[in-house]
Amino acid sequence: VGCTGLTTVTLPEATDLGETCFYNCTGLTSVNLPSILKLYANIIDNCSKINTVTLGGPGKPISDTSNFSSGALYNNNTLNLIIYVSDPSNPPTLTGRPWGASSATIIYEQA
Repeated sequence: VGCTGLTTVTLPEATDLGETCFYNCTGLTSVNLPSILKLYANIIDNCSKINTVTLGGPGKPISDTSNFSSGALYNNNTLNLIIYVSDPSNPPTLTGRPWGASSATIIYEQA
């Protein structure tokens, strides 16, 4: 919370992120969460420079988002939301997406 010098976060093994974990990290531009299974509310709220959030990764598709809070990615910035799925041409229905990101462009990538 409030880490103004933090610019990029990659948490390769994190499966669960707590509420407001990056709140007010005003220098943060990207978050990469390849193993994420659970997101609580407002993880990037008030991160004024955030522009990319990546969920899943190569070999780690996102298929179940029932444990993602409806406001997990709440932020007013224009956001590229990259989601790794098994089949980008036929992505699964992901409950609640974009999880509060009001100006998100969703990009599906091959896991």
